[in-house]
Amino acid sequence: MEGELSREPISRELPREGHRCSSFGTRRQEMLRAAQNGDVRELRRLLRNNANIEERNNDGASPLHLAAMNGHEGAVRLLLEKNANIAVRENFGCSPLHMAAMNGHEVIVRLLLENNADIAARDNEDGYSPLHCAASFGHESAVRLLLENNADIAAREMVRMCACGWRRECVAMGVALTPLTPRPPLSSPWRQFGRSPLHLAAMNGHEDAVRLLLEKNADIAARNIVRVCACGWTRERVAMGAALTPLTPRLPLPSSPRRQDGASPLHLAAENGHEDAVGLLLENNADIAASTKVRVCRQLS
Repeated sequence: MEGELSREPISRELPREGHRCSSFGTRRQEMLRAAQNGDVRELRRLLRNNANIEERNNDGASPLHLAAMNGHEGAVRLLLEKNANIAVRENFGCSPLHMAAMNGHEVIVRLLLENNADIAARDNEDGYSPLHCAASFGHESAVRLLLENNADIAAREMVRMCACGWRRECVAMGVALTPLTPRPPLSSPWRQFGRSPLHLAAMNGHEDAVRLLLEKNADIAARNIVRVCACGWTRERVAMGAALTPLTPRLPLPSSPRRQDGASPLHLAAENGHEDAVGLLLENNADIAASTKVRVCRQLS
């Protein structure tokens, strides 16, 4: 939601010695703790004794996740040398590259990219790419490195849909529905209308990240999409004077002018009181008169 920090940087701790959760076997616990603490010597010992390099903690994080999120270069190198799965995802769909980018560990980001980590990977919560993560927390060096490696500067969060909304979209697209029809994947183009990396950097007041993204030609006029549930959509159609039937298709997400009414980066920076970010956006010709259904930039700034 606009106006709120989207996430907190991840830095999970394992239970302390003497307070192990029953779900952790000794070897499993030792492997995860060594990775989290960057203890290369202990990792080598455990791996020589056939410890599982793909162990998981209760959040689904592997040793590589833990080493990457805590910036332990030696541990990451060792795990990659021993063929740890670089594409592994934890319970929320974050890869080790997401973790490193979110926590601003440039050296780890570089190392993972050199080992062919997927720079376009999306998590399962908001469809964040590693660039979204780095921009959201203002990690300029990580943002720069990702952009140098061709991260998609225009990537958007994934707009979520309720079951009713999804069914209406399927009807509009001519998809025959059955009780077992799977939901469309997050990568479906018509779902990609959330916030861009520039939105997130501006919303959280990260001036350096905003400047860097603008230098790389981020779209300063990009709008996120106001999320409309089935009831909201019905009210909107009635307000437009449309006659509704059970099969009336929803307005298509990509082209409908009624849907292009979300917030720009300037709206989010102004709403959250980030004066420096607002000034920088205005210096780069952001539209101060742009309005949404609920905002006008001039009123907010």
